[in-house]
Formats: sequence, structure tokens, C-alpha cells
Amino acid sequence: MAFRYQSMENSSYREYLKLNHDQHGILVTSVEPACVLSKVLQEDDVIMEIDGVPIADDGTVHFRRGERLSFRYLEKLKFVDDTVTFTIIRQGKQLILTSRLDNNQELVPSHSHDKCPEYLIYAGIVFTVLTRFYLYEWGKRDWYEKAPPYLVNLAYQAKLQEPDQQIVVINRILVDDVNHGVDSELKNSVLQTVNGIKINNIKHLAELIDKISKDDDNGFIRFEMENKYVIVMSCKQVEQSEARILKQNSIAQPRSENLC
Repeated sequence: MAFRYQSMENSSYREYLKLNHDQHGILVTSVEPACVLSKVLQEDDVIMEIDGVPIADDGTVHFRRGERLSFRYLEKLKFVDDTVTFTIIRQGKQLILTSRLDNNQELVPSHSHDKCPEYLIYAGIVFTVLTRFYLYEWGKRDWYEKAPPYLVNLAYQAKLQEPDQQIVVINRILVDDVNHGVDSELKNSVLQTVNGIKINNIKHLAELIDKISKDDDNGFIRFEMENKYVIVMSCKQVEQSEARILKQNSIAQPRSENLC
């Protein structure tokens, strides 16, 4: 269930949310925008019960005699397309809401076992998608301590806004005359826009590059990173350099198969 929460043990907060002494539960602090639950749950909702199981102010539920577990235990019992019922308090009113459960996607996927890495090479700049497997380059067990802090923060905090959204990053720069002067420190930078258009995913990036190159092969493509660093490339020069760069680096094709 893609929502964040906090406990409701503070008396002032309980009073602020108009809870009675016999009303208990957890406070919803945010819901993933692309999650199906965003259609039923809202920030500042207090979830009292899930499927009729009462939730304590510390976020636990009864498990068996003398034992309590995190309420997250209840979601582990569910499958995709199952329904879940919430009993909540919203602005002092008690409501019962029902929703189906979907396969909650993550903006930075934790698992990609069944997918080949996605990549796109343009002017020797290797673009790819930020995933946990990408972050494992810094160590599978301690990547969160060694990887660039801004990428770690994205892995933990970034929220999926649209179902097909991805974070596109520069994996590396394959040195060539066409990208002379492009700072090698741009490795691991997050791509934000192409010619002023915000990038949704790596497929969107490929489509924009193709369109711009086709419409004006004497034109230019401007890549802007989240750190405001800018790369400008001549479409004509890039086209002339592609075969050379691939040959120098023993790369069969400039894009992963799903982008061709």
C-alpha cells in the first residue's frame, strides 16, 4: 500500500484531528500520486481499521495472544486486484472506503530481474534508467552509504507521478571529438529536459531525439540536467559520429531493443 504514515500517540495532534478518546489509528501523511489508493485516501486521514482489524496508535494490530505486528502485515495477505476496506476519520467524520489493490510501481524500481537494462547512446552520452540495480554498482549491501546522496534520496523519497514515469540518468560519457569539453563529472546526473521539454521516461527521450533530428538535421539538441548543467549537440555532427563511437567501444547498437 503506497502511502506514508505516522503514529497517533501525541495527544495534541489527536485533538487537532478531532479524535475522541476511543478512536485510534495511524495518520496518512502522503499517498503515491500514481497509486490507485490516491483515489480514496487523502493526507491527514486517520486509518482506524483495515478490513475490520483495529489499528493501534503506534501502527500495530493484534496477531495472537500477547503479540502485535505492524499493520503492514495485513497488506502482505493481499494480492493484486484484491479489495481492501478502510475505516477512517476525515475532518472529524468517520467514513468507510473500499478500493482494489494494484501492483504498486516504484519510481526507482527495487526489482528488475525480468527486464534487460534500458539505454540510449547519443553523442557518446550513455543515458539509462535509475533503478536499485543501477545503484548496486556502489555495492549491493551498502549502496545507500556509497552512492551519490541525491540518487539515494531519489531511491527512498521520490514519488511516482505517472504510471510510465522513469528517472533518466547519464551513466557515462564515451569520449569522442563530438563531446569534447563535456564534463566527465556529469556521470550520474539526472536528465530533466530536452529542448525545454520535460522528460517522462527513456522512451520519451528517444522519441524526442528522433523527432528533433528528423525535423531539422542541421539543428541542435539541448539537454538540461537537474543540476542545471547544459549540454548542446549538433544533430548533424552527432549523426556523423555515431558509427565511429560504437565501433571504438565495441557496441552493437546505440539503443536497447525496446527503444529501436
